[in-house]
Amino acid sequence: HFKRIRLFPSHDSGTQFYGDITAHVWQVAGDGGFVEVSGHDFLDYRGTVNTLAPNGKTGMLLLDPLNPEITATTDNNLYVNPFTPTGTASKLAWTTLSGAGGLGGATDVTITTVGTIGVDSGDITFNAPGTYNSARNLTVICASGGSIVMNAGIANTGAGNLTFTVSGGGTISINGNVSLAGGLNFNGGSVSQVAGTTITVGGTTTLNLGPGNSAALNGALNNFGTVVIASGNSVTLTDVNAIDLGPSTVSGPFSLTAGGNISQSGVLNISGTATIEATGFNVTLGNASNNFQQAVNVNGAAITLVDGTGGIELGDINASGAFTVTSTGGNITNSGALAVGTTTQITATGFNVTLNNPNNNFVGAVTTVGANNLTLNDSVAALTLGASSVTGNLIITGAGPLTTGATTVGGNYNISGLVS
Repeated sequence: HFKRIRLFPSHDSGTQFYGDITAHVWQVAGDGGFVEVSGHDFLDYRGTVNTLAPNGKTGMLLLDPLNPEITATTDNNLYVNPFTPTGTASKLAWTTLSGAGGLGGATDVTITTVGTIGVDSGDITFNAPGTYNSARNLTVICASGGSIVMNAGIANTGAGNLTFTVSGGGTISINGNVSLAGGLNFNGGSVSQVAGTTITVGGTTTLNLGPGNSAALNGALNNFGTVVIASGNSVTLTDVNAIDLGPSTVSGPFSLTAGGNISQSGVLNISGTATIEATGFNVTLGNASNNFQQAVNVNGAAITLVDGTGGIELGDINASGAFTVTSTGGNITNSGALAVGTTTQITATGFNVTLNNPNNNFVGAVTTVGANNLTLNDSVAALTLGASSVTGNLIITGAGPLTTGATTVGGNYNISGLVS
């Protein structure tokens, strides 16, 4: 039931297509077909394509020029009769791409470039804004080391996804606003966002950047739903509202700033330093399989951190509410200062807990469950040790009065400070 239709120029020249192509499946079962319209030096596409499948997967339209530029209207000055190109850049119109022949019709659309040839670098550039309402997916691919440059906004109020893919050192530059009801995907290269632009995504945003590539999506008014980081070296995200982190793997530093609660729906594997800012809002990263390999710095209201793979190093923690930290695979340490507005709950069964920064400030009671050796330092104010169990030694240093609850210690006490 699958159909494949491919239109190519006969030589190193251009293609004009103003007709209709149908790779529609009429049978009860089967998927829509694949249609490719290619132009070596230029592509002037103003046709229509139908790849619908009533009971299967919609097919795809592939537009494959050398170095396409997306504009408001097709530039007819690229060629003269008898259709000889006057330049290598192809110009594709948003009116065509979003119309009945593309996203507004019966097929998904892919725009790709064949590579670096002559003076063309194989880039794909959006120089005019595009607004449409479509359930069809738009995929933009630079397959040769070229880059995707979005100099104008893209808005889709329909459920269709937008995918940007580069390879071979290509990059993705977001220099205009993006507003999508569906999902947004970045693949294969580093992604940057110019200041003053906004990315709004109703569906899932997926970053599959590849090793050594980074993403800086830090527009102050960005609004993501769920973000999945399949791969990336360094990732910086900003969300004006709440954000959910899906399964994510970052081989370098990870930075997240949010104007709402931060939660997770997948495992986090962060090899570099993690810095999380959510002033006044809850940060709940409690998946039992999380793996924070370097220091975790968090600013928020109630903060929950779990590391189920190795130990966890706490950097600067500023919790205006309660702080809960659990390690099921190693020791808990702190290289920064802990400032906790209410209670602190520490669970590290069979492992050492060493929170000995003299600038720690535990306002509420500190409770520890299952620790081997426990070291606490609060040289800022009074310290309250709630009901706790320690199988090894207990070492406490404080500047003010120390209040202890029902505490079981299997080893030695070493307390420096006033005890009440």
